[in-house]
Amino acid sequence: MTFVEALIQLDAAGAFPIAADTATRKSILNQAIERMLDNGRFVGTQQTLNIAINSSGVFTLPRHYSAVLGVTVNGRATDLASKWYAFLPGTDVQFTSAAIDNGSGYATFTDPTEACQVKVGAPNETGTVHIQGLDENGNQVYDDTGALGFDVTLNDTSWSAQYVTTITSVQMPVTNTLKTLTVKNQSDATQSVLGLYEPGETLGDYRRYSLPEATALNPDSLDEDSLAVVALCKRKFVTLVSNSDVVYPSSVSGLKCACMAVHFENEAAGDYSEFYANRAIKIFNNQLRSSLADSEIGRVRVYSTGSHPARALY
Repeated sequence: MTFVEALIQLDAAGAFPIAADTATRKSILNQAIERMLDNGRFVGTQQTLNIAINSSGVFTLPRHYSAVLGVTVNGRATDLASKWYAFLPGTDVQFTSAAIDNGSGYATFTDPTEACQVKVGAPNETGTVHIQGLDENGNQVYDDTGALGFDVTLNDTSWSAQYVTTITSVQMPVTNTLKTLTVKNQSDATQSVLGLYEPGETLGDYRRYSLPEATALNPDSLDEDSLAVVALCKRKFVTLVSNSDVVYPSSVSGLKCACMAVHFENEAAGDYSEFYANRAIKIFNNQLRSSLADSEIGRVRVYSTGSHPARALY
């Protein structure tokens, strides 16, 4: 179900206040979706991604995913560890097989390999992109006026005057086309694409994981070795803007209750808000349950002192 389809169907179902304009209805629906994504595991809120990891040992989640919940490496189930794992006494990260969560806040899919210049392209678009980063000494990069960071004009054929070794922030305007961030190395003028941003994306903010065992791969082979990673990922809330944006989760009945929960909360009617929020979660849970095979549903058999067991499903 797309954003515009959801708005039309929810409006027909009476999910919004009568006096609410289009902007208000979009805001209510976005708040409802965010709450549902943060409050449970429903149909469409998780997805499996196939990723090839090279000798860098790092992989970055796409914009629409917030975390890895499970991972296999070359078909082997692998432990997940937090970024603090590397600092535990007795830990030898070099030889660990765990996938380590490096946290979020990364502005690009991958980092520059050395000092480089930057430019950003987006076909038929205008505007500027603000870049912040660090130089080779780990210091912040400033523009010619002494302001933090520097601006690059979309589709400017010239490279930035500033060099960066790490890009810490990419702030962009809303566009109608994808935005591509490209860098050029200082030493040999090699060019690489480090970021590909969606039209509605205004700030690069990604989560990264690392697989230390991948650093043992040979980066100099003609066909570079890689690890086949399958990651079960949690979907991240991203504000819906375009009519064609896809809605997750997508039960009209569940979204109606979630929207009404938001409305009643705005009206300071906490009891009604809580009722509709719980009702929404129940509807989405039922939708998930109906989509699972019997073998996927856990069964707990409880025996009493009588002759007949009481069975519950979880």
